[in-house]
Amino acid sequence: MTHAGYFEGIGGFSLGAERAGIKTIYTCEFDEFRHNWLKHYLPHATHEKDINEAKGCYADIFTAGFPCQDISSANTRGEGIHGKRSGLFFVFMEHVCSFRPRYVCLENSPNVISKGYLLDILRPFAEIGYNAEWQVISKHPFGYPDERRRFILVAYSSEERRKTSKRVFGRAHV
Repeated sequence: MTHAGYFEGIGGFSLGAERAGIKTIYTCEFDEFRHNWLKHYLPHATHEKDINEAKGCYADIFTAGFPCQDISSANTRGEGIHGKRSGLFFVFMEHVCSFRPRYVCLENSPNVISKGYLLDILRPFAEIGYNAEWQVISKHPFGYPDERRRFILVAYSSEERRKTSKRVFGRAHV
């Protein structure tokens, strides 16, 4: 299996993929420091900076922690999922439409749900024949002292879902 990470930040998804034996072959990260760090850490991968200009590539798994600034509670003037930064989710979805990975994993603020943007995220997946499961997960059950909660979505093509009846999320880490 191969992995392509968009909005990679410091590479959490890539690190997890590599540790699981999944080769990261592509990253896209706008921040200069983080982009250069990923190039150093993953010299075998193709690296691009600006998703608006990125060519992308096929991988079995796409991950994205798309910008949350327009969704965040800290930004009272945020424009929501269609804002300049958080709206980059839709540019990412153009890559999903073009390359049709087997799986897509998203991470973001739980405000995606509480502010009513979940359907805006699910709709583009449904339109291209993907199913999705999501959960708000706290890191506390994993041994961390604080209660930081994150929205996690896993989408997969209809063909992938037919291969197994297992659910992505159990109730253990909610």
